[in-house]
Amino acid sequence: MTKNAEVTAFIEQIQIPWQVQVAEQLRQLVHDTIPDVQERVQYKKPHF
Repeated sequence: MTKNAEVTAFIEQIQIPWQVQVAEQLRQLVHDTIPDVQERVQYKKPHF
């Protein structure tokens, strides 16, 4: 799994704890389902 530093920084700046938890779970689910997926920040939001 290759995690993008920009996406990590985006998730870390989220102020609401449950949103951080959901973002991390969704990120992990996508990486588990599609092992070679690539992350990036586009339009100031994370994308796969």
